[in-house]
Amino acid sequence: MKYGLLGEKLKHSFSPQIHNAFGIDDYILKEVPREEIDAFMKVKDFTAMNVTIPYKEAVIPYCVQDEVSKAIGSVNTVVNREGTLYAYNTDCLGFLYMATEAGITFTGKKVVVLGSGGTAKTAVYVARQEGASEIVVVSRSGANISEIFGEVKTADYTQTEAYRDAQIIVNTTPLGMYPNVQAQAVDLDVFAKAEAVVDVVYNPLLTALTLQAKKKGLKYVNGLPMLVAQAYFAQRYFYNEEPKVKPDDEVLLKQVIADIEAQVRNIVLIGMPGSGKSTVGKALAEKLGRTFVDTDEEFAKKEGMFAGAYIEQFGEVAFRDAESRVVKEFAKEKSLVIATGGGSILREENRDAMMQNSLIVYLDRELCKLATDGRPLSGNMDKMQKLYETRYPIYVNLADVHLKVEEDNIDGLVDAIIESF
Repeated sequence: MKYGLLGEKLKHSFSPQIHNAFGIDDYILKEVPREEIDAFMKVKDFTAMNVTIPYKEAVIPYCVQDEVSKAIGSVNTVVNREGTLYAYNTDCLGFLYMATEAGITFTGKKVVVLGSGGTAKTAVYVARQEGASEIVVVSRSGANISEIFGEVKTADYTQTEAYRDAQIIVNTTPLGMYPNVQAQAVDLDVFAKAEAVVDVVYNPLLTALTLQAKKKGLKYVNGLPMLVAQAYFAQRYFYNEEPKVKPDDEVLLKQVIADIEAQVRNIVLIGMPGSGKSTVGKALAEKLGRTFVDTDEEFAKKEGMFAGAYIEQFGEVAFRDAESRVVKEFAKEKSLVIATGGGSILREENRDAMMQNSLIVYLDRELCKLATDGRPLSGNMDKMQKLYETRYPIYVNLADVHLKVEEDNIDGLVDAIIESF
């Protein structure tokens, strides 16, 4: 191969898409079994490649390393120059880019790094290089990584006195990653001085940890900018160029990040019963080439009856419990168009689930034009008015996009949503 990504299992990698956007058309995914990695590295049949798990350390004996990859003990970029393999680590540059773009600086700050694996070492290296006043690595075992970095404070999660005064929290664990999107390594309520959260997870775009940071008004960032930026810096090494963002590439780099974010993000439609969520959602999904999901229909499939019959038999509380399970099941997926039940926004757990990986669009239709047939909780205008007064502020506060629904304006609504996306 000429350019590509070396790994063992690479089915869901964004690397070809990213490098294509940066100008490499012949970038491939190279899956190599562990028992064949020695032969692959000795043959050297490539121009340059990125390296991912589980080979970031395995390739080191075959390469001449730069100082950063030596310090971290991990390689993510290998360049073949006339038969000699040169190894680099651009994860550090990607990590620093991610934090800087979010307005997060480490200078003079106490930093807690959650996890003790390879990415934790990257975070510690960057924080130290950027002048953090103190760094504490927190893991389940309180693992010591000082053999690489010298003296670094460590703690397990129960030793909150060692890290609760940290100003920057960095999550390098997989906790919160799809499909276990509600998990998080720590509760931010522990951190009285917290200013910012850096989470290397990017699926979902908002983990439970970064969602909590958002609610608290802290700075936060997910790992997608790091993923894209480390690839960009690696490509600079491919071309034997300095690993810096060229002025002409600054907009492109941000655009690639935005494009991937839009690609994986769901579009969730909220609004009163009868406001047109399903109609607009189907038209939107068709235009975008996405799968459409109606949570009311999915509820009926799972429970064997529609909402009205379920409420009549089991009551509204039981209905809301079952509805929440459906909402959370689909909200954690990616690239869907989801029409939700009118009252699904009443529970915070549902709102949180929607916020984690979705653009939320409120379809606001005049009460007198809402369809009421077959809707047990909003079957007449008096009920509708009371529901609207309760739900309207929730809809508005939750929505990223607020659109007025007019008659015969489906195409206009679809275009407006796509434009906002």
